[in-house]
Amino acid sequence: MKNAKTKKIYGIDSIGTIFESDIRHFEVSPMKLITPENITYTERMRGYYAGTYTFDSYKSGVDPLDWIDLGGSSGVVDEFEKHRKVYQLYYPGGGPNQIQVRNIFKSNPNYGTIEFWLAESNTFAPIQTFINKMGIGQCFAMRITNDNFQFYDGTWHGVGKSAVDNKWYHVRLDFETTTGSYMGLSQWKWRLFIDNEIFGPYNFSTTAVPDSLQFSASFGDTAYVDGIGYSWDPYYDIGDNLYAGLLLDLEYSPYLEWMGYSLDN
Repeated sequence: MKNAKTKKIYGIDSIGTIFESDIRHFEVSPMKLITPENITYTERMRGYYAGTYTFDSYKSGVDPLDWIDLGGSSGVVDEFEKHRKVYQLYYPGGGPNQIQVRNIFKSNPNYGTIEFWLAESNTFAPIQTFINKMGIGQCFAMRITNDNFQFYDGTWHGVGKSAVDNKWYHVRLDFETTTGSYMGLSQWKWRLFIDNEIFGPYNFSTTAVPDSLQFSASFGDTAYVDGIGYSWDPYYDIGDNLYAGLLLDLEYSPYLEWMGYSLDN
């Protein structure tokens, strides 16, 4: 139900003459709050994780905004292993032998932190995470393959941690391209966290300021990502995506009418 309102504008010119408009009538459409519901919450909502990129507002099957599908099949799915509305990467075969999706940063950070949740249906097949400088190469990378985590500094090495099918892992990547010692890192160094377990620091494979994040899954594999956060996003703080939070979903149907006023014709 719309609410009727009135508006009247007053003004004064440079010699002190007062002007006023006629009374104008307008209506305000209410905002419908879908979630959280009007109930008392005694624990976190299940399955929703904060981030620079979350996928909570997308319908199933949709490719999210700002993510470029470079081949294969990708899109949002309703749920995987208690995470709701996640980004799925699936490569059914044929074509380039892998599914790749890329996000180009809105600014080029000289240092920072990238966080996300990652899961895979078959951890023997590789799911790779690349931090790139487009047109130049991979700055650094990590992957799950042969049921183990690996890092890339020009060649692939094991980090000393195993992975299992259908399990969500929280991944954090700190990096530094300057001499400013971000998170205690030297220039052209990066560090890997897996479920808060620390690995590294490691060397950049290409000494360039990164400008994009890319995920790549291989033939017959299905991978999932959720709650992707960038520390240079002013609305994201490191650690915001560690725990499930409260989903705020709004539905608003505005009643629009253009209206202009002139106080002196």
